[in-house]
Parts: sequence; C-alpha cells; structure tokens
Amino acid sequence: MSAFALCTYQHPSLSIEGRLPTLSSAVPPRTLLAKIPLGATLSSQALLRLESWASLASFGAGAISGDDLLSLFIVSALASPKRSDTTAKFAPFLQNWPASYTSPVLFLPPSLPHLLLSHTAVGGMAARLRDQMARDHERLVDLLERHKAMHGGDGGGGGSLPEPEELTLDAYVTALLGVYSRGTDIDLRVEGGKGERQRLLVPVLDMFNHSSDSLVSHEFNPDSLCVEIRTGAEEVPAGEVLLNYGALGNQTLLQFYGFTVAGNESDTADLYIPLSPQLPLYERKLGLLGRLFPEFDWGGSGVHVLNRGGALEESLLGVLRIMPVADEQTMESLEREGAEGLRALGEAYERGALGALSGALRGMSQAIALDLLEVYVESELQILSETLAVVEEKIDALDRDIDDVD
Repeated sequence: MSAFALCTYQHPSLSIEGRLPTLSSAVPPRTLLAKIPLGATLSSQALLRLESWASLASFGAGAISGDDLLSLFIVSALASPKRSDTTAKFAPFLQNWPASYTSPVLFLPPSLPHLLLSHTAVGGMAARLRDQMARDHERLVDLLERHKAMHGGDGGGGGSLPEPEELTLDAYVTALLGVYSRGTDIDLRVEGGKGERQRLLVPVLDMFNHSSDSLVSHEFNPDSLCVEIRTGAEEVPAGEVLLNYGALGNQTLLQFYGFTVAGNESDTADLYIPLSPQLPLYERKLGLLGRLFPEFDWGGSGVHVLNRGGALEESLLGVLRIMPVADEQTMESLEREGAEGLRALGEAYERGALGALSGALRGMSQAIALDLLEVYVESELQILSETLAVVEEKIDALDRDIDDVD
C-alpha cells in the first residue's frame, strides 16, 4: 500500500519512485502537491488520547518525554504491526521506515570537511549522545517493566505498548533517530488561535529530501485540518521534488538528518563569551563588541555569538579572550582605537607571543600599547600564580604525609 493512501489529495504528476517523491511533469508555481489530514499524522499528544499511552505517561510522570512516547510507539508498531488498530492504521507509513540509523555521525567517525566544528568535537558530541541514549534506554525499559507489573500484560488498555524485551537498544536508537530525522515541528493554528507547535510524524512529507534552494514548502491549513505541501513562486521541473527544511546549520543537519551541505549559508557556531553579567564593565564590553563587530549576531544574554556563512576569524577568538581581563583604562583605549586596533590585538593574542603582540601594536599610541601589554602580562601572571598555588598545596600535602609517617 502506498504512503499516499493516507493523503486526502495527491497531485496527478506526483508519485513515489524508489522512496523519493517525484514529478512526472513540471508543475506551475503555487501548486498544491499533497494534503495529509491531521488524523493521519502521529504526535505524542495524539498518543496521550489513547488509554494505554496515557497510563504510561501518567505512571512515568516527569520521566518520559514526547520523543520517548513516539519512539516507544515506533518500536511497538515495527515489532507487531497488527498489535492494535492504532498501529495497523500507520502500516503504509511504517513500511517506509528506515531499517538502520539515519544519523551516521552518532556511530561512525565523521569525515565531513565542511563543518565549523572540528572532527574531534563532533566525535565527542557523538560519544555523549550515544551514552545519553544508552541511559535513556535503560530508564525506559525499567519504566515499561514496572508499568507492566502494575497493570498487567495489556499495558493498561489497548495492548499497543511494546513489551520490555522488544525495546532493545538497537530498536530504541533506530526509532529515536527516525523521530528526529522524520519528525516536523508544525504550528497547529485552529480557529484563529495563536497556534501550538507540535512535533508530528507526517506521512509523505517525511520522504522529501532537503535543498536550501527549493521553494517547495509545507504548512498546516486550519480550514482543511491538513498539512499541505505546495510549490513556491517558481515552476518545479519534472524529477525528484525537494523540500526546504529551513535555515539549518551543518551541525543540526548532521546530528538530526545525517548529512551536511557544502557552502551552507546557514551554518552556525556558538561561542561561549567568558563575560559574566556580575562583573564590572559587562554592558560596556558587550556594547563595544557589538559596535566593532556588527557582522555578528550577539545574543541577548551576551553569552553566545552566532556566525553565519563562513569560518570564524582568529582575531575575534583573540578578542574574546582579551575582553574578560580588560579594565577601565584599557576599555577607554580600545574604544578610542576602534575595530582595526582591536582586530590586530586579537590576531596577535591568538598567536600567543609577546613579540607578535608588540608588532601588532605598532602605530598605536604608546599609552595604548602599554595598557594592552599590561593586560596581557597580568593574565599570564594570573595563570602562573594559580599554577604555583596548586604546586604549594601539593607540597603541603606531602609534608603532612611525612609528618604522619614520623
């Protein structure tokens, strides 16, 4: 049975070929391609309207999330498609469910050259996510076992919950990553309300691949109560139909969908700025960074900077290291010198050599140079002082041990 069996409308030129939505002929702009009724989608809110799932959620209140519920449902439905009317209803949808992990970065060493993050950082992220999923799996198995012991074999009504032994780690990870990669957050506006964003598993929609150049989009129509897929302002040629997932950076695409895009203009990186709102000159330093580097989007909290469309400048990284130790006098100098002086200082600081720092300060006034050199030396002395303190503590501990032996 085709996934289109769950649609209330399918454009005559649209079909599924090799699991890819394909047009047999070009379609004009603003053409409706498909309508998927809300009742054919799957969400954690829909599951909570069923007795067995509501019972499990209530039993595990505070310990089970919406993604947990969706993942458990997928595990249950794939293990026994005819377990209940609820799982059988989604048979056309589930027959296209991936049989393996959809985000290979979680399990394979990454070899993707166009990431802002280093391969080491991505590998560390993958290890943390694997550990978290293993812990979540143990938590959910325990929850199912305790719920079954209390409510019996039918899981509290309806019999659609998975058996604890069906929830293997492999089955859980496959389901969870499928929810991540195939789920869609949609604003469900009904009868003029302000809307409620829900993560939905939408048949057919989840089969479209991504292109940041595509004008094909989807939205919820409150009049028809359907998720509608439409072309944009340009004609769409025959062949595979691509959907624009939105302005997503490569880290997000890699983590949730298993691919990256070369030259991704929406690529981002979050940097922690070691500036505390409790420290003196906080607002002044944040304001200076915003004025001198307006091409960056400085977060409202002032603790993260977002860079779009390119690699991060080494000079900016150096500036972020300097700012926390800049005092009143140094701030006055920096404010007078402007962006170029600050960039030069950042580049020199990033190289980490006093000689380079002195060279970068040529042309700046002697007073400014002395101020900045003093800041650099003070920061290095602080590190040395902290190191010596640790050494002294260890020496004292050894002395105490010797005294105890005597």
